[in-house]
Amino acid sequence: MTLANTYVAHPGCNRSIGTHTKKSALRQVGIETPEDRVRRKLNGMSLAKLKELAKQNGVKVKGRVEENWLWGDQKKPPTKRQLVGKLVKILKETDL
Repeated sequence: MTLANTYVAHPGCNRSIGTHTKKSALRQVGIETPEDRVRRKLNGMSLAKLKELAKQNGVKVKGRVEENWLWGDQKKPPTKRQLVGKLVKILKETDL
């Protein structure tokens, strides 16, 4: 089954099929992309392991600055979601 020979019977899906990217159309049909598999593996890892992977691959992830009127600005470390988002763009499935 390929994306070229799929026909979605739902009228809402048929209307929007031209506006979807290839990745989102594959997800809608239920086909998992290589990026999805990498994301799933990365989400299963601990934060320490993700930081180590980021360091190995030269990925720099900025945290965020939380403003507080009482104590001033506070720097927060990068979240797991931020690390996964950056690493998905760089890593392939064979790298994990």
